Amino acid sequence: MESGVWVDELDRLLRAAGQILEQDVTAYGERRDQAVAARKYWLADTYQKVIRNLTQRELLGVLANRNVLPKYGFPVDTVELRIPQDGGGVAGQLELTRDLSAAVHEYAPGAEIVAGGHLWASAGVYRLPDRELVSRHYTVCGTCGRYREATEPVDPTCTACGATSTAAPRRYVEPVYGFVAARGPQRRPGRTPPRRSWSGADGMPSLLLFDTTPGGAGNVIRIGEHLEPVVEAALARVGGCECGPESSCHACLRTFRNERFHELLSRGEAVVLLDALAGRSTS
Repeated sequence: MESGVWVDELDRLLRAAGQILEQDVTAYGERRDQAVAARKYWLADTYQKVIRNLTQRELLGVLANRNVLPKYGFPVDTVELRIPQDGGGVAGQLELTRDLSAAVHEYAPGAEIVAGGHLWASAGVYRLPDRELVSRHYTVCGTCGRYREATEPVDPTCTACGATSTAAPRRYVEPVYGFVAARGPQRRPGRTPPRRSWSGADGMPSLLLFDTTPGGAGNVIRIGEHLEPVVEAALARVGGCECGPESSCHACLRTFRNERFHELLSRGEAVVLLDALAGRSTS
């Protein structure tokens, strides 16, 4: 702190955040102008709404998403499943909010949740009349697995391995305004859980590493480069915990993000998994 090095880092982050916003606004501004030149005024209006969305976001949320402010402790990514007013008397008593990272799964269109003794189905993404959700194109290389995204359609040629993708181009939007539940009478949930209609298991265990920090903090790359000591450290943490092997605690496996799975987490099973990952035999 006394050296003042943090000032330069803060300046770099602020400049980077401003440059990213400027690039996005410029890109959508060019699209808007092209649409006007082609007399596609409805499309130009859509791009103008995207620009309005980008430039009128909450400052705290933007700074947190660009790593200027610490994201943990700032509820910047909380979205709501909006219940229609015709949902009955219980609708006005419900406030169904989730962190965006959980909401994209729990509130995805077609998903159902139980709240207030009723079953609510998500009907779609909520949109404001004067703003348009920011849309981004993305692709995943089928050869090397490299992920790329941009505001414009992504080049089918992979920048990492040079392979040409034959998959259809894909696009996503960030549901920053939340989701909306279906209208009409709501069903009451039954006591028998539905049977799973399919299984994605292929018999090959996978280890997926991903960075929850917007833009990435480089932790995944460092873990991949030093996987063996990371596994050994995790094994020491889990194996040396004093809680029962059939359960878990906040000293070994439990965190705020996996709260809904706390009752399912087993320290003993984690030890078995980490032993296998380290190439040891548990028999």
